Amino acid sequence: MGKQGTSAKKAAQKKKQVSGKSSQTASENPSPKGKQQKQKNSRGKEVNHWVDTLGGELSAVGLRVKQVTGDGNCFFRAVADQLGNTISYVDLRSKVVSFMLQHRADFEPFMEDEEAFDTYCARMAKVSRSR
Repeated sequence: MGKQGTSAKKAAQKKKQVSGKSSQTASENPSPKGKQQKQKNSRGKEVNHWVDTLGGELSAVGLRVKQVTGDGNCFFRAVADQLGNTISYVDLRSKVVSFMLQHRADFEPFMEDEEAFDTYCARMAKVSRSR
């Protein structure tokens, strides 16, 4: 087995070690999105049942679901919001990508696509301008 095959095997082993699970296909382990079913609430409005359930549980402890603009920056906007907006989502995005590059060995084994780690980081460093 060549160097590339050995690296891929080590990455898969590390990924399995960290997650504690073997890889499963989507059909073996369906995602929550696969279980979402539109239902009508008491006012006849279509809603996702899990969103209503979550909203009710959060409300019971004084929390709420907060909408975040889905513009390609939403993960970084949401995290920045939870940090009390002490950092802009643009700066947070830059710091996250820098951290990932500095700790390549910790993140690279989790790359699932054929995309190279450096290519992924370069793409993630770009602030979305979609909206």
